[in-house]
Amino acid sequence: MIFIITGAIALSVSSCGMSQAEDSMKDALNSLQTKDSKEVQSIKNGYLSAYSTDITIGKAFEDFFGLPMWQSFKSDTDEQIIEFNGQCMYNDKTVGATIQFILNDDDTFQLYALAFNDIEQNMLTLNALMEKVYEKDNNETQDDEGWVDESYEDYYDDSDDFGGSYKTLTEEETEEVYGFTKPDLARIAKNSYLDEYSDEFTIGEVLGNLCANDEWEWRCTNVYEHRYEVEYRGNCYYNGNFAEVVIPFNLYPGSSISTVYSITINGEEQDYDAAHDFLRYAYDLYAQNN
Repeated sequence: MIFIITGAIALSVSSCGMSQAEDSMKDALNSLQTKDSKEVQSIKNGYLSAYSTDITIGKAFEDFFGLPMWQSFKSDTDEQIIEFNGQCMYNDKTVGATIQFILNDDDTFQLYALAFNDIEQNMLTLNALMEKVYEKDNNETQDDEGWVDESYEDYYDDSDDFGGSYKTLTEEETEEVYGFTKPDLARIAKNSYLDEYSDEFTIGEVLGNLCANDEWEWRCTNVYEHRYEVEYRGNCYYNGNFAEVVIPFNLYPGSSISTVYSITINGEEQDYDAAHDFLRYAYDLYAQNN
């Protein structure tokens, strides 16, 4: 959840996995209670006239984003906030997008804030996202090339044929930007949390519990200024058999929470649902043994 305080956006990014999980649970519960409220309906049935006077916000957002969720709450300054959460592509990666509106007493509203994976974005990125959301024929297919914030332009390479990508940092740049080496970042990932599954057990503990004879490896594969990627490889016990498993994780500076969207089992890449099933199995088994 994003909390608006005196005109500024303050993202709830905690180093504690438990607080992150509690926030997620509170958001889910609040969404169940408020998703059909008149405040939320005011936004869903409204229009962003700068982008379209024909398509409601609700239809545009729910056609464009995956796993849409709406909720309303009061900010610390007593403003009525309508918050939308959903998944979209950003720079060729699936991210969680959080978009906030301020609803005024006269039922007018303003588009206020955007975050990707709880990292605040500027207004240029917010406008760019809205243009993508309201692009012609966006209901049929999303543009998965992504877009880039100008604040990272020094690390961006637009020379390829696929919309460009962030440049990976060298070893020296990694230490300069993060203060850690790539092996250090791999250890941080190993000791991080997947708050969807547990705020008590680290990823390393859970996956190590599945490994055969300690046959596992954590390594940092790519580092960018705004995030880094860590890969887990191990021979794991899964549903009665041993399987070669590769799981890529994304992490962001200042957060101990990881994200994962895919998994490779015995050389075959699987989708998010398969990754979820594997991780749910791993966490349930670890909880049973501990």
